[in-house]
Amino acid sequence: MRSILRTVAILGLVCLFGLPSTAQDSGKKKEARAKRHAEMLKRFDKNGDGKLDEAEKKARDEARAKRKSKKRHDRPKLSEKQKKAIRAKFDKDGDGKLNADERKAFQESRQEAMAKRKAERLKRFDRNGDGKLDDNEKKAANERERAERVRRSRDARVKKFDLDGDGQLNDKEKKAASEAMAKMRRKRAQKRFDKNGDGKLDEAEKKARDEAHAKRKKMGKRHGKKHEDKRAKKHKKKHGEGHKKEHKDSEDK
Repeated sequence: MRSILRTVAILGLVCLFGLPSTAQDSGKKKEARAKRHAEMLKRFDKNGDGKLDEAEKKARDEARAKRKSKKRHDRPKLSEKQKKAIRAKFDKDGDGKLNADERKAFQESRQEAMAKRKAERLKRFDRNGDGKLDDNEKKAANERERAERVRRSRDARVKKFDLDGDGQLNDKEKKAASEAMAKMRRKRAQKRFDKNGDGKLDEAEKKARDEAHAKRKKMGKRHGKKHEDKRAKKHKKKHGEGHKKEHKDSEDK
């Protein structure tokens, strides 16, 4: 009888001291859900009535489906060169493929690299020091990184095709670079859109290629216009309308 009472008392103490922790965890989950709900309302509640109507729910569901689809299908595929480098580093038994342990080591290394890049990005663009990137900081980060990618691509092109070593491309070198780039784009399109693997693009595959090209071109124009407007705004702020008018008058003369 005493043994039973002692057991009941112990279980009672465990339950009693377990409750605060459980309640705290539950409170944190509720707080996180409330935060996600507030962010969702901020994004999709267009009429500002504090709830989502049918059209707003539809927009939310479409955004979710698009995000999930992007995660599944739009992940960047590894090139043969990248795969070879991964095997060289992680294929310890040398059988030409990664077993479970080797794959786990690769995934852990990849996660560490992603965390490091995220920390570096945060350190570089978190202007207000709140430990996260707001919309303006993300926008600035994306624009800066895009410009850096363009510069690296241009520098690599000059390095590869600058045969006379003068640091720039003449007409002949530009033509060679353009032909090489066109050949590379055709090869990439063939690899991406040749779904049946027959070595050529049929009408449906050509249509998919053209639609993707038009979409990319449209995005490029939009980004280019945004960059041009930003540059004009910066110039106006620095020099003012008077400088612009004076420059125009000098051109007219």
